[in-house]
Amino acid sequence: MDDSDLYSVSPDLQGIKDEYRSAMVQANWAAYYISTGIEDSNKGDTKTATSDLNQAVQNMKSCTEHTNNLNKMLKSYNSKHNNQNA
Repeated sequence: MDDSDLYSVSPDLQGIKDEYRSAMVQANWAAYYISTGIEDSNKGDTKTATSDLNQAVQNMKSCTEHTNNLNKMLKSYNSKHNNQNA
């Protein structure tokens, strides 16, 4: 994410870049909650582990939504861009 933040893009691609960043943020949170869920489970705290893993699932769902959005946006951008070059 930090590397991606270093780059600027054209206004036509900014929304795609924003969706990409949002997807990566959600994936990062999912990884965090998976890790803490495993730690909690290893400590025998299954209630907190379950909560952590449920949060990870929600973060991955959000990541998937952002990824689907950016894919649609990118396809639209490519379609317009390819038609202009034809």
